[in-house]
Amino acid sequence: MKFGVGLPTCTTGMMYPVPFATPQDIVRVAIECEQLGYYEVAGNDHINTQRYVRETFADPPDFFEPLITYAYCAARTSTLHFVTGVIVLPMRHPVLLAKQVATLDQFSGGRIILGVGVGAYREELESAYPEMSSAPRAGLVREGIEALVVVGRPFPPGEIARLVLRETLTLAFAGLAVGAFAAFALTRFLPTGPIGWSGSGIFLYGVSRTDALTYACASALLASVAVAVSWIPARRAMRVDPVIALRHE
Repeated sequence: MKFGVGLPTCTTGMMYPVPFATPQDIVRVAIECEQLGYYEVAGNDHINTQRYVRETFADPPDFFEPLITYAYCAARTSTLHFVTGVIVLPMRHPVLLAKQVATLDQFSGGRIILGVGVGAYREELESAYPEMSSAPRAGLVREGIEALVVVGRPFPPGEIARLVLRETLTLAFAGLAVGAFAAFALTRFLPTGPIGWSGSGIFLYGVSRTDALTYACASALLASVAVAVSWIPARRAMRVDPVIALRHE
């Protein structure tokens, strides 16, 4: 079992009064935690001040950005680990966050542990990014974690191609199945003779409206076209750096 201590990075006004801890206090806490043998310290993350905090205190609280705080503390320690508990992922660009954390981990000698979450207050997202006020934060976290995984490890070209093919072919074959079923259902309303409507008989060029071979051949032709069309973007995706692709999303 390993023990840690919470750093008051963004807790002033929420858990503690305003003012509470100075930057010098936070550094002293980190140094003393290392001297006492603690494994890690953890700080929380807020970009802006919550409404109830602004209404409670006349002075604004000190919300210290955790990664910059850790960079300063890491330079004053040698064995203490630093946990983000947690980074509010919907408020961060995942590619930039990955770069920042990887850089900090290198400078600290591998002492950074990344924790991410949704965040406690939707109002922070709404005030910082009004255009995303209705976005589902859980979905943003899920996409952000997937992006962090992508930029954190190399993607074999074959895996990228499989991802693209899976997405495109899933849509293509779903459309093919729906189209075949709809075509089969609608043929009963089509005229089968030169005059009038009929429930049986010959349709076009001597082919029955429910001819299984015709449906199979048409489906195979469309499936072949779908595979060929899907392979084009898959080949292009194999040549694209995932990080560059994420920057354009």
